[in-house]
Amino acid sequence: METMNFPTPSDNTGGGFDVFGLLRRKFWTIAFFVLLATGLSVVYFLKAPKTFESTAKIFVDERNAPVSDGDAYQSETNVEQYVEILNSVAVMRAAVVEGQLDELESMADVEDVIENLRNNFSVFPSDTKGKSGVMQLAFRGPVPDDCEKVLRSVITAFDQYIDSNSSDRGGEVLEALKGFTDDMGTEFEELEKQIRELSAKPELQFRDGIVSNQHQIQQANLQEDLDKLRRDKTRLKARLDKIKQAEATGIRNDSMIADTLQELNEGALSGYVTTHQEYLRLRMREQELLGELGSEHPDLMALRNQIVVINQMRMQELATLRTGQSGDTIPDDYEVVTSLLETKIDLIDAESSSLSEEITREQTKAAAIASDVELLASLQRERERREQAYFAAVSNLKEQSALKDYEWRNMEVLDPPTAALQVVPGLLVSLAGGLLLGSLIGFGFVTLQEVAEKTFRSPNEIAQRLGTKVVAQIGDFRNRKKNPQYRSFGRDLIMLHDPGAIFAESFRALRTSLFFKSQKDGSRIIQITSPAPGDGKSQVSANLAIAVANSGRSVCLVDCDLRRPTQFDRFGVKNIVGLTSVLVGDHDLDSAVTDTGVPQLHFLPSGPKYANPSELLTSAEFPKLLQDLAEKFDFVIVDTPPVLPVTDPAIISNFVDTIFMVLRIRKGVQVNARRAVEALETVNASLDGVIVNGLRRKDGFGGKSGYGSAYGQYGTYGSYSNGGADKGLGKVSKPATEQREATRAG
Repeated sequence: METMNFPTPSDNTGGGFDVFGLLRRKFWTIAFFVLLATGLSVVYFLKAPKTFESTAKIFVDERNAPVSDGDAYQSETNVEQYVEILNSVAVMRAAVVEGQLDELESMADVEDVIENLRNNFSVFPSDTKGKSGVMQLAFRGPVPDDCEKVLRSVITAFDQYIDSNSSDRGGEVLEALKGFTDDMGTEFEELEKQIRELSAKPELQFRDGIVSNQHQIQQANLQEDLDKLRRDKTRLKARLDKIKQAEATGIRNDSMIADTLQELNEGALSGYVTTHQEYLRLRMREQELLGELGSEHPDLMALRNQIVVINQMRMQELATLRTGQSGDTIPDDYEVVTSLLETKIDLIDAESSSLSEEITREQTKAAAIASDVELLASLQRERERREQAYFAAVSNLKEQSALKDYEWRNMEVLDPPTAALQVVPGLLVSLAGGLLLGSLIGFGFVTLQEVAEKTFRSPNEIAQRLGTKVVAQIGDFRNRKKNPQYRSFGRDLIMLHDPGAIFAESFRALRTSLFFKSQKDGSRIIQITSPAPGDGKSQVSANLAIAVANSGRSVCLVDCDLRRPTQFDRFGVKNIVGLTSVLVGDHDLDSAVTDTGVPQLHFLPSGPKYANPSELLTSAEFPKLLQDLAEKFDFVIVDTPPVLPVTDPAIISNFVDTIFMVLRIRKGVQVNARRAVEALETVNASLDGVIVNGLRRKDGFGGKSGYGSAYGQYGTYGSYSNGGADKGLGKVSKPATEQREATRAG
């Protein structure tokens, strides 16, 4: 006989991360993030500040003067020099003046218009060698019309610039610039000399190259110290007045005295502070015990002895503070605190007076050098201004040097400035970024969600995690049909109401698996349980019993869920006499077993509720009852409670041949299933297979094409359930008598 191949832990179970399965299950979640990010990218494209660009192309032609008489003019354009000139301050300044660019809308809030133009203007040769004389120009800005206008003004300024700097006057301009830079250098040296002379004065000090009046800084620091001393004096004076006022009224403020002692804890005073705090703590404890225990309690008497000892130590510390000798008059803590406060205030007054005198001296010194400090600071600012002017002149000299050797030059606009087009942000770039970001966020979210759900995603994973096989996969059906013949039966009995449905094939496949196992090892008593309530183990038990009965074999369904029985209601019978009635001896087994009206299907209800069901199941009568049922029927299907809430399934597992556990794919099922398997293993019970119940399309079970295709075609029912069952149905489709004989012979 052909046997079914189930996955085992040693198989290639595919327990790794299933990316494609995750995408299939969480497609719409990922799609939501993708659409959200894409929408936000469109909003960004519409709302973000926009940058526009206008472009142009120009050609510069130049002729070098002949080297000697009779030689021809040499034509060669060095574009790199013109790139430098186009970016120069001179051209940009001329463009601003000529085109009134500082009045443009885009330049309204710009501090340095020329620098802004240079930062947003770009020019580069059209060819790699830069010998053709053709250059590409571009300008970017926030206002489209301004971009085009700026580019036109720069081209015009550049044309005028090279025309005005031809060879006939280039030398004169160059000589004038050289003289100007020489004069500036002389003035700069004189300025440096004055700065060095002032800097040599010892009373002037520098920080990071900047002159500062150190006496003013010292004066400010001393003033801060004086203000702090005055605040401390005000605070201590207020505390002294408050302590004296309380003492004058006869009310001793011990808390304030203790705080003051702690604050003024210096030198020899530290010993007294420690003992005084311990004295106050013991007195508070004395008041608490007096209210709880009474005045004559031994604990209270012991505490009072401690108070006497600590007080003696405290008084000795006070005596030492006053005189240094234990025989003199002992002051109290009030005298110590007031004396300390008065002394502290006197010290603050003396220190404040000294600081005031030092502040006056620093103020006089600061005034004496104030004029030199101001003069030197002014000279330093002038030096910085002249440095900038000098460097600008040198730059201009370089530009003029680049033009002085040319006889003539000509500029031609090949492509005039275009209407500005938006370049930042780009629509395609924004959409691509949104698509990528949404995909990453969505995939990351569903990955974390997948891990947090702690559920199973395939029969292979169940086999790997639980160390057992998957014997059936049952879809999440909602049966709406009602067979008139079984009107009083529950609607979830699909094997009665709609046996031709696709979902009913799952139970036939499970029945086939059961027949194979029975022929192999003689299993006849089958326990159906689940890890937790809600997995549908009672529904599976009932439909499996009907499927076995439909094959012509006698079967008895036993409702062993003595705490929350449901099978009696599903089969439309009364739960007056049942399993508990037989176990306590009120009825015999034959009178408790009910004929359901379904051929070959019998039912033993749970019976009246019993105070402690576990006692009945551990009694000697229960295993004998199961054996009696096994002798009367071909199969006995035992519906038991979930494993985790109660111990009943673990007890029953010792008296059955086969244990099937029903799982529903939901959050946390992986943890519950492992705990249930461990609970069975503690009583040496072995799980023979798992029935996956309530499958939906998104759960990803049922073969390569998923759960949907597993039910779409008969024969591709699933890798680990119906595939083997369909092949075996032909071999078990014998008359009922032959089937029973074959089973018993197996």
